[in-house]
Amino acid sequence: MSMRDITAAELRALQASSKEKSYLLVDVRNHDEYHKGHLAGAVLLPLHDLPERIEELPQDRDIIFYCRTGVRSRAAATALANLPGFQGEVLNLNGGIIEWEGVTLPGQPRLHLFPPTNNQADSLLQAMSLERGAAKVYDSMLARYGDMDWAATLKSMAAEEVVHARLLYKALQQYQEHLPAFEELYRQVPDDLIEGGFSRENIEVELARPDGAPCRVVYELALAIEYSAYDLYRSLAQRFRQDVIAEVFLGIAQAEKMHLRRAAEALARCQR
Repeated sequence: MSMRDITAAELRALQASSKEKSYLLVDVRNHDEYHKGHLAGAVLLPLHDLPERIEELPQDRDIIFYCRTGVRSRAAATALANLPGFQGEVLNLNGGIIEWEGVTLPGQPRLHLFPPTNNQADSLLQAMSLERGAAKVYDSMLARYGDMDWAATLKSMAAEEVVHARLLYKALQQYQEHLPAFEELYRQVPDDLIEGGFSRENIEVELARPDGAPCRVVYELALAIEYSAYDLYRSLAQRFRQDVIAEVFLGIAQAEKMHLRRAAEALARCQR
């Protein structure tokens, strides 16, 4: 197998057009570099750890490596391309993250919100809770601005968070018997945190700040929520990479990517 370089523009196009289950984005920098800012959805696998953790990389998906300048990631991509068994394409981000002009996320995906034992049922319940929190935030936005012509995107996003919760509930039925009906369980799960791991209270405070451009404030908050949610669900999928539950989290990540696109389009209309 050979590897090839791709540009930042090509990576953006690949992410926009690809199904989430078809590729894995890997950051081979060190922990501190990743914490300062990483590409949304990227998992951290420092180059020096690659030999011991190579089994974490799926053999049936495309693997895209990046680092700061493209040098370390090219070494990782070359090493992987020379190994037998990998069926996907091996790609390297030429020029690294310094050529990236899009969004980067600080910190780590908030995996600490989920059970460290990778318990499927508890993880699905927690994800349901985060989805409910997000729906509550969007409902709060609608309570303030629902009569504005720019709020139409919010209405659909709020409704779809409930759809995501239903998908998680369907998956939960495979792991836990004698569940209450969806509506009852949905009312029971906490809603103090929202997808991505933000505090609902903190988001409400930001929403309440006086500002002359509520459309911009609302959709900038929505983008922050959805980027972090996308990042978290892709990381969860990698945590559960040997379990069918990974497909569930990748499916939710796919839906969050659509939310990102629509929130960005709505924000662009605000600024006209």
